[in-house]
Amino acid sequence: MVKRVITLTVSGSFGAGKSRLTYMLNKFLEENGFDVEQEYLPDHPTKENFNKVIGKDFDLAISSIRETRKIILKEQPTNRSGDVLEIR
Repeated sequence: MVKRVITLTVSGSFGAGKSRLTYMLNKFLEENGFDVEQEYLPDHPTKENFNKVIGKDFDLAISSIRETRKIILKEQPTNRSGDVLEIR
């Protein structure tokens, strides 16, 4: 069976907590049996590096994000080719 792709994008300004949230989402999804592929940025080029750096002081960082950030969840539909569809 060919799996359809869902792309989750975490965006925000420098230092907003994007990497920590991405780490948390990846960990949650993998622990619940999802097939997850993560794209890494040059500052964390591998999964091992990303997990080592981002996983450090994780509970403290998540607490800080929870207390100081508002998270907006937004759905963005695409067609089967991946092109973004305009919402009216």
